[in-house]
Amino acid sequence: MFVIATQNQVEALLGEPELIADDRIVPEQCPEISHSPYRPEYGWLFWYERRLAGFLEPWLDKFRHQLIGESGILCEALSNAFYHGHRKDAYTPIRVQVFRGRCGLLVRIKDRGAGFDVAAVYDKFRTGSNYYTLAGNGIRLMGRSRIFFIYYTGGGTTFNLLYPFDPRTIDALERIGPGKERSNAPQTPLPPKSLPKVPAQTVDCTRIIPKPADKMWVQAAFLFDRAENRATAFGANAADIPAIGAYIRGSLKDIDCLTGRLAVGCPDTVSIATSTTHWIISRAMSATHILVTVLHEGVTPALARYSLREIYAYLKKQA
Repeated sequence: MFVIATQNQVEALLGEPELIADDRIVPEQCPEISHSPYRPEYGWLFWYERRLAGFLEPWLDKFRHQLIGESGILCEALSNAFYHGHRKDAYTPIRVQVFRGRCGLLVRIKDRGAGFDVAAVYDKFRTGSNYYTLAGNGIRLMGRSRIFFIYYTGGGTTFNLLYPFDPRTIDALERIGPGKERSNAPQTPLPPKSLPKVPAQTVDCTRIIPKPADKMWVQAAFLFDRAENRATAFGANAADIPAIGAYIRGSLKDIDCLTGRLAVGCPDTVSIATSTTHWIISRAMSATHILVTVLHEGVTPALARYSLREIYAYLKKQA
C-alpha cells in the first residue's frame, strides 16, 4: 500500500534505524545467468534480486514471492530504476540500501534519473483514474500490498519499501488507496506491549549469578543450554527469570529460523526489539547454546555484539 511519509516519521517508526546493507549495482558488471527467464538486458536483475532476497531472508523469507520474480515488488522497483530512471543505461549504478531498526525494515532503491510527478500518480491511484498512463504494472502491485508500505522521495527518484514488525505502527502515516480521501485526523496511540504471562514451572534449572561489574552496557543476559534444558542468567530479578525464560523458550522455533544462517562462534547476531528494549540473540560458541542479552537504552547493537564472547565465557564458567 502507498503511504505518505517523511524521513523523520519513518526514522521514528523504525526506531533508531541502522544501515545494514549498501549496494551500488551496475548492470553491465553483474554476472551473466544462463538460465535467467528474463530478457537479456535484464539478466542482471535476475541475479541481483535473488541476492537481495537472500540477504533479507531472516526477516522476509515468507514474503519472498511478493518481493522477487516477474510479479515481485522489488523486481518492479529495480526494473523501473533501470528502464525509466536510467533509460536502460547499463553503466549507470542503481543504489540499494537496507536499514534495520527496532521496529522494522526499510529497503531503499535510488536511481539517477529525472524522477516523476509523485503527487499526480498518488492522486490518480487514489481516485481510480487511468494512472497507467504515468506508470506501469508496478503501481498496481505496490498499491495492493497489505504487508509492505511504499512511498517515494527525491522527486520520484527514490523508492522506499517499509516493513513494520508490527503493522499497527503504520497507523501514524497517511495511507493512499482507491477511494481513500486524505485525512489529517489525529491517530490513536498504540497501547504499550508486554510479555505474555507464562507459568513459571515451564522452565527448568535456571541459575542466577552476579552481574559482572565491567558489563554496564547490558541490563541482563541469559545463556540457554538446550541439550540440558537449563539456563544461567544475570541482571534480572529471580521472580522474573522463569517467565522470561519460558517466553524465550517458547520462541525457540522463531529464534532458530532467525539465527539459522549464523555460524557458530561468529560475532554476527540477530537483533529483536520490543517497545522499550533491544535484545541481541547469538549462537554464541556452541551449537547447543543460545545467548540472549538485553541492552541498556541507547547502546548500539553493532558495537555491543563484539563483547558477546566475554559474556558467554562468564556465564558458561558459572553455569
